[in-house]
This record gives sequence, C-alpha cells and structure tokens, in this order.
Amino acid sequence: MTAKMSPKPWQREALRGLVLPGYEDLDPAGLPWEDAAAKRPLEGEHSVAKRSRSRLVIRIEHEGETLYVKRALARTLPRVVSAFLLGPKTFREWRTAHEWLDQGLRVPEPVLVASQGKRLSYLVTRGLPESWTPLNEWLKTNGLDLEMLKDVGRLARALHDRPAYHADYRTDHIYRTDAPADAPLFERFAFIDLDGAFIGKPVSTEQRRQALVQFLVSLKRRDASVEHAAALVAGYEEASPIGLDPAALFKLAAST
Repeated sequence: MTAKMSPKPWQREALRGLVLPGYEDLDPAGLPWEDAAAKRPLEGEHSVAKRSRSRLVIRIEHEGETLYVKRALARTLPRVVSAFLLGPKTFREWRTAHEWLDQGLRVPEPVLVASQGKRLSYLVTRGLPESWTPLNEWLKTNGLDLEMLKDVGRLARALHDRPAYHADYRTDHIYRTDAPADAPLFERFAFIDLDGAFIGKPVSTEQRRQALVQFLVSLKRRDASVEHAAALVAGYEEASPIGLDPAALFKLAAST
C-alpha cells in the first residue's frame, strides 16, 4: 500500500498555501482566467470545466494527468468576513476532502491550495479515473432506473450515518463506476465539489430531507415522478425508517 503523502508549505509570488510532493511547479494564477471568464477559447489543452460568478474551474493536463484548478473570488462583504473568520472556502474544501479520503470515501484528491489575501484563492485537484462516470451522464444513457435510484438513496443514508454530509447532493456531483453490484457503496460511488460538505458531526433530519430534495431537483422536473421519489426513499430507509414521505419530498422538489 502506498504511504499517504503529507502536504508541505508552498509559495509562489503573492500566493501562499500547501502542496503535495510532485506538484510544486504548478502555477494556478498563471492560467488564462480572464479568457475563461469572458468565454473566449482557451489555448492548448486547457478547457473550462465550470463557470459561475464567483468561481471558475479550468481543466489542465500536468505530466500526463488531468487536474482541475478552481479559482474562487470572495466578491461580497459577508464572504470576505467568512474567509477572515473561517479561512478561504478552498482551504476548507481541501481539509474536508482529505478528511473524507482518510475515512474511505472516494473524492478527487486535492494536491494544492493557495490564497492571495482573503478574496482570492485556488484549489487544484486530481481528476477521477476515466472509468468513473457522472451520474447525470449515466442516467441520460440508461434512464431513471429505479434500482439505481434506490442505490443513490442507500448511498445518501450510508453517508449521513457515517456521519458525513454533502451540501449539494446532485446527479452531477455523484460519480459511479462499473464495480460489481455487491461491492460496497463507497467503492461504487464517488463525490465531487465538497464546498459546504462536512464529516464527523451529526446530520440533522432536515439536512437528510434536503439532500434527497436536491437530488430530485437535479433529475429535472419533467423527468422525475413520485415513483422515483419513492425508490429514492426506499433505498434511504431500507435499513431503518425515519418517516420520510416520498410524495411530500417530490412536491417540494417540484416547487423548487
């Protein structure tokens, strides 16, 4: 078994942070962020993986490996205050990802995190292997398979009972692989985008409901039905019921 690598301090000009050995030469600030923000074509093997007002993610190739570089901007005063009190979100996501990995949960491994003051920070993660498929892509090909939805419910329950919580439990944040159906859930599924996630503290009943509602919303209103909500809840409550109402969850998702 390969020994876990320990991060070490990293600095490049005004950026300071942590890096895993082998990634010291990365320059997250040197990527074409302005072109990405303006939706201009990127040169070389760079491509935009995600874009929002406060965040951009650029996919790059580094020594034959796919990496995802996230740039996060704290644009509002509350976010700046939060970064001052709790640290930049990218550093919190770095810590959470490594905590999840330590607990046997599969997530992309962060290799570098750095910030320039409290407003600007970067997080670099390794991509999942090519054998892993986003659940939204799997569902496009295979349809809303009820057994798969039960598995997703079982996955959420196993996660929450660990206890751990994913703050945005959606089809594009859950990946699956072709491991045997009897393999443990955490060998068959992986998670990305741990912004707001946590591990080690109890998950409330409301958070449990909200996770299933988020998933139903991500199925698209025109595709999902009460039957699909029932399959999701059946998987979630398979080991021990907690009184979730599929019709109520579906109604809430449909109105979101």
